[in-house]
Amino acid sequence: MKQDDRELLAAEYVLGTLDTRLRARVRARFATDPALCRHVAAWEERLSGLGVEDAPVEPAADLWDRIDAALDTEPRDAPDTASVDMPVTVRADEGRWEELVPGVHKKPLFIDHRAGYEAFLLRFDPGARLPAHPHDATEECLMLEGEAWIGGLSLKAGDYHLIPGGTGHPESRSENGAVIYVRGEIRAAG
Repeated sequence: MKQDDRELLAAEYVLGTLDTRLRARVRARFATDPALCRHVAAWEERLSGLGVEDAPVEPAADLWDRIDAALDTEPRDAPDTASVDMPVTVRADEGRWEELVPGVHKKPLFIDHRAGYEAFLLRFDPGARLPAHPHDATEECLMLEGEAWIGGLSLKAGDYHLIPGGTGHPESRSENGAVIYVRGEIRAAG
């Protein structure tokens, strides 16, 4: 792990901005990573005097809703680049499905801003269609369940498909429903 990454991870740990799973993984690393422990201790000391003289303030009840609405770019529960040096596991019952278009949902699994890619599941309800769209970077797809059509090509569970960067992606559809693992460029929400 690079020194800058360790420093940032320690700061986020002390500030309490890490999600529960990543926070637990950082805590587990204390036993084997003395440099990380030193960074955490330094951040705790650096921030120890903040707010000592201030009276507690109760945040507005709708604060998190307003923060979510202001950010509105990515789900908070998708692991990000900060954890690339540690294994990432997203359980089947974890995460959040977001509707891309009616009947097509996306579940983010991992986002790597440094490399510019994301990994996610794409779920088609029976009869759903995803419109044609361009690809600046290569996208890989692995069919996990069901059957989907990409243009005139039928893909079934176990089939792999690659769409080269700089090409158009034809309309995708599924008559009976499908789940696809996708790894490709980060796309703006909406």
